[in-house]
Amino acid sequence: MKYKEYLEAKGLPDTEESKNKYFEEYGNQLHKFIYRDFLERVKLILKDKYDIFLQKRRELGEHDLKVLNILGFITFQEQVKLFIEIAKDYALEPEDGYNVNFTIKSVEADRIIADEGIITYIPIYTKDKKNYLVSISKFEAIKRDYAAISEESQTITDFKDIVKVALAKNASDIHIKPKDNFYYVFFRINKDFVMMPNLTMPKSQGIQLVRSLKTQASRYTKGAFNPSISSQVQDARMSYEDLSTDVRLVFAPMPNLEDEMVAGRLLRKRGIQGNLSRLGYLEDDIRILQDALSRKGGLIAISGITNSGKSMAIASMLSTVQDRNVLTVEDPVEYQIINKNVTQFQIFEAQVEELKSTFVDFTKAFKRADPDIVFVGEWRNEQELSKAIEELAFAGQLVFTTLHINSAFVFYDAVSSIFHVAYESSIRMLILSLNQTLVKSVCPHCAIEMPIKDASRTISDITLRTLPYVNKDEFRDFINQDFPIKVRNEAGCPKCGFTGYSGLTPIYEYMYPDVNTKEWIRKDRPSSYEIEDHIRREGLGKNKLDVYMEKLKIGLVDLSPSTINALR
Repeated sequence: MKYKEYLEAKGLPDTEESKNKYFEEYGNQLHKFIYRDFLERVKLILKDKYDIFLQKRRELGEHDLKVLNILGFITFQEQVKLFIEIAKDYALEPEDGYNVNFTIKSVEADRIIADEGIITYIPIYTKDKKNYLVSISKFEAIKRDYAAISEESQTITDFKDIVKVALAKNASDIHIKPKDNFYYVFFRINKDFVMMPNLTMPKSQGIQLVRSLKTQASRYTKGAFNPSISSQVQDARMSYEDLSTDVRLVFAPMPNLEDEMVAGRLLRKRGIQGNLSRLGYLEDDIRILQDALSRKGGLIAISGITNSGKSMAIASMLSTVQDRNVLTVEDPVEYQIINKNVTQFQIFEAQVEELKSTFVDFTKAFKRADPDIVFVGEWRNEQELSKAIEELAFAGQLVFTTLHINSAFVFYDAVSSIFHVAYESSIRMLILSLNQTLVKSVCPHCAIEMPIKDASRTISDITLRTLPYVNKDEFRDFINQDFPIKVRNEAGCPKCGFTGYSGLTPIYEYMYPDVNTKEWIRKDRPSSYEIEDHIRREGLGKNKLDVYMEKLKIGLVDLSPSTINALR
C-alpha cells in the first residue's frame, strides 16, 4: 500500500506520526512493493521488448537490473531515476546506496566503478536503527570497506600477513588455489567460502609464497614432512606465538607438479569457559547434557561434519567440571581449558624432534593416570584405539570422543561397521550421542518479521519430501501456520556487516537412552529411523527438526533453502 492510499484508508493527516504508523505497519515490506512497482514500470517502458528481456534473464541467470543494462534497454542512471521516483510514493527519502550484483574494480571520490560500469545509487530509508531498505548499503560504507581491503593487499608479502587478515575477518580456514596465471585466496567465514579478490597474487608470487611457507613450516613440523617435495600431499604445522594462533596445513600438488594448493585450519589459542547457552544450546537440552556429564563409566559421543563445533562443545562442557581429574588428547589442542584440574595433551609438539606418541599411546597411558574423565580428540579406525576407549568406558571413566557421522541415531551401526566394536558393547558403553551442524543466525538488529507460512514459500515440495527425519510431516504442518518468525534482511545493517547474519548457531540432535531402550535395541536391533522415532516418543532426545523448529520460534534462525539444506 502506498503512503497516500494508507492515509486515505485510515483517515489520517500527513504528519510525522502518520508516517511512523505507516512504517511500523508496512516498513518491512516496502522494498518488495517498490521492486514490484519497478518491474511494472519496466514492462510499460519496454512494451514489445519485455519478452526479449525475460528470455535474456533466463539465459544469463543474472539479476534484473544487470540484464536491463546489458541489453541497453534501461541504463543504470535511468534505473536510479525510476527507483527514486517510485520510492517517494512510499514516503521514503532517498539516500545514497549501492547494488551488490556487480564486481567492484575501483572506488573514486563520488562513485564506484564496476566491471559493467558505474554502480547505481538507489534509495535507502533508515529509522531507529531498523532498516527499511530498497538497496543494500550506503555508498560511504563500501568506500571504507574497499579502502581497508586495498590497504591489506598492499602489505601481503608473507603467509603470516594472510593469517592476520583472516583473523581480523574471523575466518576459520584459509585456502590458496592456483588457477591459470594466478593464485587465489579464499576464507571460510561463517561456513561461506569467500574469495578475497584483493589477496590475489600473480603465479610467480604465489609459488614463492608457498615455497617460503613450506620452509617456515619445516621448523614446526617433524617426521616425514619435506619442504623440497612438491609431488605429493603433505601435512604440516605453523605456529605464530605473537598472534596466539597455530595453523594446520595441507599442501596438495597440482597436475603440473609446479603449483600447489594450500589449505590451512586456523587454531586460535584461546581459553574457554563453559557457557553452553551462549553457544546456542537450549536450556532444557543443557540440563540433559549436564546430567550426562555427571555420570561415570561410559561414552559421550559428539559427532558431525568438519567445522560443526564438536571440539568447542566438548571443551565448553569440560570447562564446567571442577572436582574431577580430566585428561584430554587432541591433534592439536583447539581450545585451552583454564581449569586447574584439566590437563591437555596433543600428539604433535613443535619442540619434539619426532612424532613419538599417538592417540593409542596416550589413551593407554591414561588408564594408569587415575582419570575421572578422558577426552580422546578423534575416534580413528584403529583397533587398538577402539579397544582402549572401550576399556576406559567399562572401567568407570567417563570418555568423550568425536566422530564423523551424520546422525546421532546411527551411532550403534556406525561404530560396529567402522570401528568393529561389538554391537552389544556399543549399546552398553554409550551414555549420550549428540550430532550437530552449524547454521547462520539471523541478525537480531535488522531481521524482518513475517508469518512463517509466507516465508515457507521459498521451500520446494521436493525439499520437504526428502528431509531425512521421521517428523517431516509435522514440520510441513508447522511451517504452514500464521505465527511470525524472523527472516534474514538481505540488505543487512552495520551491526552484521550488511550480511543479514550474525554468527553461527548449532542445530543438533541427541539420544540419551535409558535401560529399557538399550534392552529393546539389543533385542530387536532396530533401524536408525526406528531408534529416532522411539527416542522422540519416549522423551529421551530430539532430532534436528525439533531443535530447528524451536529456534525458528524464538527468532534465532530463518526459514530458507540454504538452512534446510544444511540439515539434509
